[in-house]
Amino acid sequence: MNVLIDDHCVGTGIAVSTPESFEGETELTNALGVGRPGSLDKSVNRTFVGVFKWQPKSMPNRIIVLKEVRDLTTVMK
Repeated sequence: MNVLIDDHCVGTGIAVSTPESFEGETELTNALGVGRPGSLDKSVNRTFVGVFKWQPKSMPNRIIVLKEVRDLTTVMK
């Protein structure tokens, strides 16, 4: 499962749930597939649009169900 991390929210992430298809899916898949899988060797920045779910008794407890990914940029480390 992918996790969104913001440098301003240290130690916190939001799990990403992806439907079968969403706007920007191809761009996100291509960005994560460059170099090593995932974002170990790159910074992938974008705007995520979706529904946030707070489930305090579940793990993960913070989830975004994606509807769209916008303004994607990738910078190799």
